[in-house]
Order: sequence, then C-alpha cells, then structure tokens
Amino acid sequence: MSLNQRKIYTTDLCNGPLLKQIVFFTLPIMGSLLLQLGFNAADLVVVGRYASHQALAAVGATSSCTSLLVCFLTGFSAGGSVLVAILYGAHDKKTLSEAVHTSILLSIIGGLTMMFIGLALSRPLLVLLRTPKEILPLSLTYIRIIFLGMPFNMIFNFGNAILKAAGDTKRPLYFLALAGVVNLLLNLYFVIVLHMNVAGVATATIISQAISAILIWHTLSHTEEIGGLHVEKLRFKGHIIRKIFSIGIPSAFQSTSFCIANMVIAASINSFGAMAMAGNVATLSIEYFISVASTAFNDSALNFTGQNLGGKKYSRVRKSLFYNIVLGVSIVLVTSLIFLRFGCELISIFNSNPEIIEWGLKRMKVMFTLYFTASIMNVCTGTLKGSGHATASFVIVLFGACVFRVLWILFVFPHYRTYEMLLACFPLSWILIAIVAGFFIFLTFRHFPKTDPQPALQKQPV
Repeated sequence: MSLNQRKIYTTDLCNGPLLKQIVFFTLPIMGSLLLQLGFNAADLVVVGRYASHQALAAVGATSSCTSLLVCFLTGFSAGGSVLVAILYGAHDKKTLSEAVHTSILLSIIGGLTMMFIGLALSRPLLVLLRTPKEILPLSLTYIRIIFLGMPFNMIFNFGNAILKAAGDTKRPLYFLALAGVVNLLLNLYFVIVLHMNVAGVATATIISQAISAILIWHTLSHTEEIGGLHVEKLRFKGHIIRKIFSIGIPSAFQSTSFCIANMVIAASINSFGAMAMAGNVATLSIEYFISVASTAFNDSALNFTGQNLGGKKYSRVRKSLFYNIVLGVSIVLVTSLIFLRFGCELISIFNSNPEIIEWGLKRMKVMFTLYFTASIMNVCTGTLKGSGHATASFVIVLFGACVFRVLWILFVFPHYRTYEMLLACFPLSWILIAIVAGFFIFLTFRHFPKTDPQPALQKQPV
C-alpha cells in the first residue's frame, strides 16, 4: 500500500491549531495511562480479593525496586524521544532513521542488562527496604518474574517514545488496550483457577508486555514517516549515541532520583507495619489515576517543545508551555476533588479492612490536596528536556526531590514521627521543583528570537 493510500498516524506538531493539537495529542496518552493503571489496579484487586492482605502488601513492597530500574530506562528513552522529535520537526529523514534504529537497539541491550541486574539484586533490595519477613518470600517471587519481562517492557517504552515524538499517540493506546485485556483475563485464570497467587499476577504481566512489545515493533517496521524499523539496520551510530546520551543520561538519573527518594520513603512507610503498607498500596493505585494528566502533559511539553524547536517555531514553544500547564492543572484539580469526596469507597475496592482504609485515607488527604503542583512541575521539566536542557532538569529534580526528601526523612520526620508528616515531603518538593524549573525556563526563553524565522521554502513533513 502506498503512503498516500494508507492512514497516517504521525503528526507535524509545528503547524496547525496548537491548543487543538495538544488536546488530541494528550488524550490518547491519557487513555494509554488510564488503561495501564486500570489493569494494574485490577491486578491488586485480584490479589487483595482472592489471595490475602499479605499478598497485596507483598506486591506493594516490590514497587519501589521495580520502579527504580524501569524509571532509569524510561527516562533514558527520553533521549531518543527528544532527538526524534527535533529531527522530525527539522525533516531530516536520514538522521531520523539512524536515531530510531539506535534507540531500539539501546532498548534491547538495556532491557537485557536490567533483567540480569534485577534478578541478582532483588533479594538485597527487598531486605534494604525493610520488607517484613512474613511477606519477603512472596515479594521475592513476584519481583523475579517481573524482571524476566524487562526486555519486553523496554522495547515497548522506547518504541512508544519514538511514536509519540513523531506525533503518534493513538496506536500505542490500541496496543495497551489489547495487552491489558489479556493481562486481566490471565490474572483471573492464574490466581482464581490455578491458585498461583502473586506468581500468577506477575506471569500475566510479562505475557501482556510481550504482546505489546511485538505490536510496537511491527508498527515501527511499517511506519515509513520515520524511515521504518529494519533488523539489518540495528546498529549504533556514534553521533546519534552521543546525542541520545547527552539527553538520556540526565533524564534517566532524573527519573531514578525520584525513585531513590521514594525508596527511602517506602522504607519509612514499611516501618508502620503491614496494614499501613497495604493502605498505602491501595491509595497509591488511586493516586496514579490523578497523575495521568500530569504525566500526559509532561510528554506533550517534551514533544511539542522538541518538534517546534527543530522547526524553529519559538512562539509555539512558548504557547505550548502555557497551554500544557493550564490544561494539566485543571484536570488534576477536578479529579483530586472527586477522588477525595469518594476516598473511602475507592479504597474499599482494594480491601474492605477498616484499618487499611484508615491508613489509605491519611495518604489521600495529604497528597491529593496539592497534587496540581505536580502537574506544573512535570510540564516545566518536560519543557526543559524537550529544549535540550536535560542536565539542568536533572540537577533541579535531584536537589528538589531526592536530596530534599532524603533530608526531610533524616532531619524532620524523626522529630514529628507521624504518617502525615512523612508524606508532606512530596507536595513540598513538587512546589520547590516547579519554582526553580520555571525560573530556568524563563531564562531559556529570553534567548529565543522574538519572531519566528520565515523559511524560504516550506518543506513537507517526512
């Protein structure tokens, strides 16, 4: 089928009505994230309802460990995403193809590396996080199976980042929908019928990840707008590697700085006991639904900034920052208020134990009140990375999240040892990062030309 005869999913983000493009770009991302969260929540519901509260706590105890490695490679994929966005906006098809193939090869090698590291360090990490002895065996079984699926996870994440950079957010949504349905059905079968407990949930997860990875690979292979994906072209290009690393490494460490700080906080949460852990896991699952808009508009800011800088559309970069902040904050505020109103009912979906619900409500009241500031923070850091200032974004997040939260745990929390005081470091860090990142963006935008340069000849999108 020729290029003109088939449906085009990629989008030139440098031209057209900006607000409309942002909305239609982010809606599929939000849909994808909601699907992921919905099926992840279904995992917890299946475990909590058909296994035990120990199994629910065991799954929650592994989240910080798996997030650490996943955050690193997901952050690293931003290097390829920003580069692809800039090259797509600049219509450099040859270099664009090289960037795509280099990124995918990195995802394969990175996924395998993280799999072996995770298998080797899973027990020490769980012990370091003070995982209670009664749930340690279950947690270890779950996390080891999850690490086996790391290559599939990384291929999908890198491929998804490439498609988003080229303006395609719809097809990843379709793939996640299919993989999610498979995951849910397998969860029910493995846990209820085969009585596999946490092993069944983990096995269903990696099977669904394999399906999504295969689908994303097939899609990249048939997306001519980015040069396609061909096995014989999977090789490293020195100039591409340097550019990806210059953005990807700081972005990866930025992502892991959040995870490291959260691991320290998780260890403190674990000290309150299994009931607190279960309540925390249940509320955290609900919290992720609020974070959908924040994450989606982070992706939007990164890719709109990247493509429009590549196309030298500086006015659209400024406007996209404003639109992403307003839209993100509005959606987060509305969802936060709704979830606060029905907090007890939402937590009871995961577990009806009154003590678990009480612990969950404590987290909900602290986090949801100021969650809109996390949306501002994410849009600002996404804009910085999209403009090539990944190192600055990393440094800001490193001190604003990791250092600040660790210092809070070490020096403030011991004097006011309550669950609420422990969690207060989250919104405070979001506000701090948003202020500093916003100031840095102001300095960056001052160097942009006041008017966009007019090209002699307008090129067509690749």
